Amino acid sequence: MTRVIASKAKALSYRWPTTGGAVDKSMNNDHICKYCFSLFYLYKMSINKVSIDYSRETDNGLLVFAQSVYTALNPNTNFVWEATVMPAFELDIQNYRTSLNKAVNGTSADVLKKNLDRTQLLGTLRSIANEVNYQAKGDLVKLQSSGLRMVKGHSKVGVLPKPTGFKVQSGENSGSFFFTVDSHPNTNSYLFFSALVPAPLNLYEWREISSPTHSTTAIGFIQGKQYEMKAAYQGSEKELIFSDSIFIYAQ
Repeated sequence: MTRVIASKAKALSYRWPTTGGAVDKSMNNDHICKYCFSLFYLYKMSINKVSIDYSRETDNGLLVFAQSVYTALNPNTNFVWEATVMPAFELDIQNYRTSLNKAVNGTSADVLKKNLDRTQLLGTLRSIANEVNYQAKGDLVKLQSSGLRMVKGHSKVGVLPKPTGFKVQSGENSGSFFFTVDSHPNTNSYLFFSALVPAPLNLYEWREISSPTHSTTAIGFIQGKQYEMKAAYQGSEKELIFSDSIFIYAQ
């Protein structure tokens, strides 16, 4: 027999304790309340989980992120999926990639199609993230193997490593650059640094761009000038480990 208790935070279900396979209904209301509170407390204390909302990603960033999640989960022995889940996820990524490319110089109908495919992909990511949280049951190693972002906790994880996958390319507008770097589950923000060549030896004298996502566009660069670029992950510690440099001319 299952009882459901409504809570402002979440509806919580529990099963009556059994004695030798039979339902034990001898518990009074006080016992029941203590039992349910214990379950609710355990639920709240399981703070290791991945984020389910990726709506803050840029259009290009969402495509890169979704593809990285798909790669991390195929194959991944930590999770078991119904036969249709991953093929449908891959199809959503392909559809979004196609509509995103068409929308760059496309019609308003192309932009609308891109937005619809983006919404579909975000919904698929949400469903997959919910299932990852359910199957991992707070196991940090399993959660991090999914490629999804961890919900920020309060515990310190030390200095974050040297960024990987750092890339810079000219932006859509003159004097702009598009920055991207591989995502990291313990990152509070992604830092991108730039300086005219020859760059100052002190990296903290460089222009700093902070982004909540692993890709962003920045403007204000001088056309024809060469810049040196670096990236860093900002976690709970102030110390940063910088990426290798990229040299590029502003267009």
